[in-house]
Amino acid sequence: MLGQPVGEWDVVVVGAGPAGLRAARAAALGGARTLVLDKADAVGVPVRTSGGSFVNELQKLGVPAGLYHPVTRLRFVGPRSEAVYDYDEPVACVLDVRGLYQHLAQEAIAAGATLRLRARVEEPIQENGGVVGVRFRDGLSGEAREARARVVVDASGHAALVARRAGMHPGFGSVGYGAELDLFAPGFDEREAVLLVGAQAAPRGYAWAFPHGGGRVRLGVGVTRPHTDLDPRAYLEPVAARVPGLRGASPVEVHTGLVPAAAPGEAPLVADGLLVVGDAAGQASSLVGEGIRYVMRAGDLAGGVAAQAVRAGDASRGFLERYARTWRREFGRDLRVAHAVHERLVSYDDAAWEERLPLLRAIPPGPFARLLAGDFSPGLLLELGTRHPRLLATAGRLLAARAGRRVGPSRGASLGEPVP
Repeated sequence: MLGQPVGEWDVVVVGAGPAGLRAARAAALGGARTLVLDKADAVGVPVRTSGGSFVNELQKLGVPAGLYHPVTRLRFVGPRSEAVYDYDEPVACVLDVRGLYQHLAQEAIAAGATLRLRARVEEPIQENGGVVGVRFRDGLSGEAREARARVVVDASGHAALVARRAGMHPGFGSVGYGAELDLFAPGFDEREAVLLVGAQAAPRGYAWAFPHGGGRVRLGVGVTRPHTDLDPRAYLEPVAARVPGLRGASPVEVHTGLVPAAAPGEAPLVADGLLVVGDAAGQASSLVGEGIRYVMRAGDLAGGVAAQAVRAGDASRGFLERYARTWRREFGRDLRVAHAVHERLVSYDDAAWEERLPLLRAIPPGPFARLLAGDFSPGLLLELGTRHPRLLATAGRLLAARAGRRVGPSRGASLGEPVP
């Protein structure tokens, strides 16, 4: 390995996804000697997410425009009818997932972090009730190694490997399971992203067709375990037959992945010597399973606090809790509403979707994109409530959820895409 030998570090990050890489970058920029361990042969391989996101949020995070494909139309397709939203300027986009992850890796390295691939973390090192490092197997030599640190960041994905084996995380009771074909489909309209719902597309879930440039389209279906035993792969061909522009298309890649279908607060974020970020912390939106932009921000917060803890010589849970407080303040309420909305939507059958599509069509394009992006601010909800009598009732329920009150029974299924 190039760089510092494995041994003593200030911060060890487990997982080279967007959360872990942003945490490593922030920790290194804060002066911490930082090591990233990942079991894969390459950063961003295999792809496990459709990469749907939103332009403004990515710009705030500093993601270069060349790493996402903008779209100017969102098409929401129900069992028998649809709602279409057109935009003068793109609001939604589809990421170059592999390109983004490798860009984030380069940023982390430029900040001073060291990456080690083919490093399979097996368990945390615990002393005096806290986490003080990890044990891993070196995939090149086959040797068992240790990396000790003042702070460990668990960014290991839905498995939450470090947190679970440290005894602080019970695991997720519900996960979204997505299957996706990355197609070469030059006949597809690259200006639009398509979402499909209903029994023929994805019972208790949704399907999607997302262009990402160069004639490539990600066609996917997501359902949830254990709330259904349906296999999303069985729905890919029927969905493809319903999407214009896919005739004659063939797959170039096949993707699958998992994403926690977690309510905010379900997963712990901190323990002595340990910060948990990304899918390990259940930080994606339950509404559509979209999480890359959320977990990048979580990584920024966690890495910054890790560096502060190193400088202060205090890696106690009490000190590290400042990361959790900031995360909850920035995202807790909107993610709670997103989860409450998702719990209602996944109970819909075809008749319910068709009944509600006129209500969707009553929402103007701008507010629809903001809702899809997880913006449930009181101002937006009150604006919607003035536009349509039935929107008023919906806005009231969403405001109640934002205030922390229930809006309906839990039905427990994710509208998630494959894992970020």
